[in-house]
Amino acid sequence: MARPERPLDPTTDDLQKFASELRELRQKAGSPGYRQLAKSAHYSVATLADAAGGRKLPSLAVTLAYVRACGGDDRQWEAKWRSLAVEQPPARSAPPEEAPYVGLASFQREDANRFFGRERLVAEVVGRIQDRRFVAVFGPSGSGKSSLLRAGVVPAMANWPVVLFTPGAHPLAELAAQVSGTDLLIVVDQFEEVFTHCADAEERAQFIAALVVAGRDGGSRTRVVLGIRADFYGHCTEHPELVEALRDGQAMVGPMDADELQAAVTLPAVGAGLRVETALVSRIVSEMIGRPGALPLMSHALVETWRRRRGTTLTLAGYQAAGGVEGALTQTAERVYTGLDGEQQRMAREIFVRLTALGDGTEDTRRRVQRTELDGADPATQFVLDAMAQARLITLAEDSVQIAHEALIRCWPRLHDWLTEDRDTLHVHRQLTDAARLWESLDRDPGALYRGTRLATARMRCRQAVLTPNEQRFLDASIAARDHELRAGRRRVRRLRTLVACLAVVVCVAVTSAVTAVSQGQAAQDQRQIAISRQLATKATTMAMAQPVEAALVAVEAFRQAPTVEARSILLSLQTALGNNDSPRIVVPFKDAVFSPDGRVFATVDANRGMTLWEASSGREIVVIRDDVYLWRFSADGRVLVTAAVGDSGRVTVRDTATGSVINSFTIGEPVVWATLSADGRTLAVNSQPVGKVALWDVFAGHQIAEFTDPSDTFGEMAFGPDGRTLAMTSVGRSGVGCCQVTLRDVGTGREIPTFTVPTSFIADMVFSPDGRTLLTSGQQSLYPTSPVEFWNVHTGREIATANAGHIASGAFSPDGRTVATVYQDRPQRAAGLVRLWNADNGQEVATITGYSGRVIAVAFAQDGTLAAAFDNGLIQRLDLNVDNVTASLCDRIHVTKDLWDRYLPDLPFQPTCH
Repeated sequence: MARPERPLDPTTDDLQKFASELRELRQKAGSPGYRQLAKSAHYSVATLADAAGGRKLPSLAVTLAYVRACGGDDRQWEAKWRSLAVEQPPARSAPPEEAPYVGLASFQREDANRFFGRERLVAEVVGRIQDRRFVAVFGPSGSGKSSLLRAGVVPAMANWPVVLFTPGAHPLAELAAQVSGTDLLIVVDQFEEVFTHCADAEERAQFIAALVVAGRDGGSRTRVVLGIRADFYGHCTEHPELVEALRDGQAMVGPMDADELQAAVTLPAVGAGLRVETALVSRIVSEMIGRPGALPLMSHALVETWRRRRGTTLTLAGYQAAGGVEGALTQTAERVYTGLDGEQQRMAREIFVRLTALGDGTEDTRRRVQRTELDGADPATQFVLDAMAQARLITLAEDSVQIAHEALIRCWPRLHDWLTEDRDTLHVHRQLTDAARLWESLDRDPGALYRGTRLATARMRCRQAVLTPNEQRFLDASIAARDHELRAGRRRVRRLRTLVACLAVVVCVAVTSAVTAVSQGQAAQDQRQIAISRQLATKATTMAMAQPVEAALVAVEAFRQAPTVEARSILLSLQTALGNNDSPRIVVPFKDAVFSPDGRVFATVDANRGMTLWEASSGREIVVIRDDVYLWRFSADGRVLVTAAVGDSGRVTVRDTATGSVINSFTIGEPVVWATLSADGRTLAVNSQPVGKVALWDVFAGHQIAEFTDPSDTFGEMAFGPDGRTLAMTSVGRSGVGCCQVTLRDVGTGREIPTFTVPTSFIADMVFSPDGRTLLTSGQQSLYPTSPVEFWNVHTGREIATANAGHIASGAFSPDGRTVATVYQDRPQRAAGLVRLWNADNGQEVATITGYSGRVIAVAFAQDGTLAAAFDNGLIQRLDLNVDNVTASLCDRIHVTKDLWDRYLPDLPFQPTCH
């Protein structure tokens, strides 16, 4: 008979509750015995029984094996385990002892007895130092360069007097303070600070020269060792003397191999009388292989694992509870940060940002800061510093503060967000800090204050920044100096104005007479050039089909004379006459065609209402759709196509345009009369029978989400705004004869926004501008043979402009919303296939593009502002609407000679138009 399990009290603590829930899971599985569970879970009976014993938290692997054996949900239980693991307090030993690992901090000389895994590299560097007098150790951040130098190389050179320092902002002063004597081993750790902290290029060059001389002086035995982050290798090559000194004296710090990692994990623990579970060693080695920059993360994770040790054993469960290599540092930083109150969190953010030197083409680095910059005398600031130092996130010296290791900058998401949120402001603030420090060092010399653009930028960027008293005094003094200079300038201006006023009266009469004469002459000249421009544009138009190259010469000169609409029109149209050998052509017959809004996909419909999707840039066939396609709509980005088939069921199909694969298919339940798709491709507005009803459908879920009804009305064309929150609908039930009403609705609430009446009997097309502020409508006017294109203010319902465009097949806005392109319908025949460009602000015609290579049937703007045009002969061509670009392209085809000029431009003096 099995021994009964000891009773649990779920109300005692979370660990008891967790164990109780594991037992309940086993009961739901039919209460199998632990021997039976052991066969499925592949863990011993004792391990599984202990997992549900409530005495300690089992490892994640044991927990998941127990859950799987009982048929439980892996994800749910993993989330429970991680939540509980975070809350478990670190193990406490009695008496307390020091951790055998250093965490984020670098190993120091006194840590040599617990520095393991780099023995071969230490020997290599020491050998190089003995052979050469100038050596550099390169490696990525976090690879252990500082630890190698401080706890490996320096102790190994114990018979040498050693000077070890970091350059800081003033490396020459630091070198002078440290070095006294000629037979030394000079170790410069974090040498990259001469590039990130030292702002004086001359001081930097002198410091490097001094080190090189020290390592080459024939009168001494001084040796120099540099520790340099690998991503600053390029900066070193900018100094020729340093390149020469390092030519054969470089050692690279790479990732540890498995044996070195095992030594680094186990030997410090053994030296402290501890042991490390084999499973934990295997896990860390597998996670660290090939990751040279993650050693500080591993060391920090080991410290947190040591705090959660079981007796004298560092366990895998403790490592997982600490968050592992990836999560331990983030978990520690978040625990300290969230333990602060609101004001303290603000201080913590300000401190960490100030402790970071922003990289320019390199990674961000830590920055050593004087306590005075952080207002360290303030008790509240000191409390935050102490909390972060106790967690080993920063190191505190007598008068300075710095981040314990740059791994914190890379691996703490919150700090990364702070540094990227407004990087320009951080750069300006850091420059302000340096300028204020320089001003103070110069006894507040007024010449060191900000002026002009620098002052304006600092005031704008640092308006919300937290400034130190010194920074605020510097900024206030700069503003006061500027105001004083402005007042002095105003006094000078007032004196000059009196003199100028007297001179102006004398000059005014003479200038007025001259300007009048010049203006009249210029007006006459302008009118003459406009007339010549129009005459030449007409001539180029008649030549375009038979002599396109010669027509290009005439067109370029026409636009040079005056930028008339006619000249611009023929310039742009000649692109279709001259053509492009790279333009794709669709050879399959089709009856109708349309571009996706972004111009990337071209869809054709044949006589049997089958649809084919083509890649517009290459003419490659994407997919053939055999459905009886009645209606089709693209999403704004062209990635989704929704089609509706003919029939009473109203079948709708959703496709991925990149592959043509079907994403979803569903039926509306009644014939689809009209439909429009939201910009994101998720919502389909359907105008189906019976009349007076518009329904909104989620195309990916295939179900209706909203409905607008009005039995007394008849709905027609519809269009979604670019944000998907506004739906424009046309109707004729509530408007007068020969008119059509446009109603804007809030999709989320169904509320009508403005409603306005368009003087057309039928609206064939509606398009929103990219910013959603303007609505373009086009259709057929009952009283006139043509219908205008009208621009409406969406927010007020007022008409902005009207363009007399004729019968329009479709319209499209340019990406910047300033230009509209419209395509004529088949009637009148003389206008068929023309593309007209309009100014969206005032409705004025910009140009008319004639399709010389065929009749244009569809257009769409690409993101770069070019216009994709499809012709009835299957040709797809990109049209550049930038006149300068088109002129340059046409001039490349023209070889202008005087004979050619005299033949086609005989009334104008010869000049190299295309040059």
